[in-house]
Amino acid sequence: MLKFAQGVAATLLAMALVYGAVAWAADTFSTDRIGLQSPFNNGFEVTPHDTNELTNHTRAIYVGGAGNISLTTSGGDLFTMTGVLAGTLYWVRAKIILSTGTTATNLVGLY
Repeated sequence: MLKFAQGVAATLLAMALVYGAVAWAADTFSTDRIGLQSPFNNGFEVTPHDTNELTNHTRAIYVGGAGNISLTTSGGDLFTMTGVLAGTLYWVRAKIILSTGTTATNLVGLY
């Protein structure tokens, strides 16, 4: 099996040298319009803070550890989502995730 894998690797290297750089993972959706129902292009770890806005407003928040999330929406409303479950995606446009009242952990902002 090792000789086969080495042969495949050598063949791929030879093809790259002959034909130039090979695009292994083309993004066939790069020209599609991005909307609220589109797959996420980016994400970031959320560090709750009572006044600092997130670097980007979210389209959804992934919750790694259960608890509550206090937030300010993109529209300016302030509320707390109580009892959010670990491993769940919540579709909410948030601009601030407050540290006061947020007990959920490992939050990821997606946009």
